[in-house]
Amino acid sequence: MVADSFSRRLDLALTAAQIPPGRNRRKLVAEMFNVSTEAVRKWLAEENTPSSKRLQEMAQKLNVDFDWLATGRGDMRLAFREESSTYLTSERRDLLFYFDQLTPEQRDKTLDDIKRRSDKNYHLYQELSKIQKHLTKR
Repeated sequence: MVADSFSRRLDLALTAAQIPPGRNRRKLVAEMFNVSTEAVRKWLAEENTPSSKRLQEMAQKLNVDFDWLATGRGDMRLAFREESSTYLTSERRDLLFYFDQLTPEQRDKTLDDIKRRSDKNYHLYQELSKIQKHLTKR
């Protein structure tokens, strides 16, 4: 994801964190980081950038990679530790990233749906296995 300016990266991170665009966004961001709405306006207008310490706090709270937020290098999503990446494919990392953006209620519903679909698929698999065994005995 290419984002050449800090203001664009911040905008992308806020959107990914489900902080809606519009007039209320500045107020929400100001409250989130304990700064003035004017400071937020300057960040979003590319008139100023936060300190390194503030950028670290922002990256953590917005669940994005610090290096990406500060410089634009790398991927927006938090990098997983090397040992974890052996079993977390990019598809699974994406799934976790988007799952983290859901409300608790949405997470519960999503998990219930996944479990229901998984159970249904498991039962179908069992039935197909029985049929296959029966056919191979003939």
